[in-house]
Amino acid sequence: MMDLTHLLISLVLMTGLSPVACTQETDVRSIQLTERTRGTYRSIHVTPAHTVVVVNEDTSRTTTPTQTWQALTKQVQGLPVKKLAEFSSGGTRHQVDAALQSQLVVETAGGTFSSPSFDHNRPPSELTGLQKALYALVPAGMKDRF
Repeated sequence: MMDLTHLLISLVLMTGLSPVACTQETDVRSIQLTERTRGTYRSIHVTPAHTVVVVNEDTSRTTTPTQTWQALTKQVQGLPVKKLAEFSSGGTRHQVDAALQSQLVVETAGGTFSSPSFDHNRPPSELTGLQKALYALVPAGMKDRF
């Protein structure tokens, strides 16, 4: 009986500490980066199923490769998602229309979390890698507009 108890406790601890186990805050459902200024709207919205890239009226919808989704969610899971709104803005040029105003939104099972607005070319340091990974998803025919 004692061995069975130890086995059950070990299983519970291993499951709870497993890197595969996700909390509600890190169970990512979607990631969206939007950038806008007068006359320009750009967006990259990624879910496990689809990636949608929009530049003004031009839209591209593709299937999200599993490896891509896993890499993106791994980056998001490395962030303190609940504190996304507290990240320091990478600049204020977007406030006077001298840069695109960008914002990152992450939807998880635990809620939707948004970064503060930042200059598109100066993201908060915590978001630099994720922004580059999202830009890599822009189709070749739209890259010149990103």
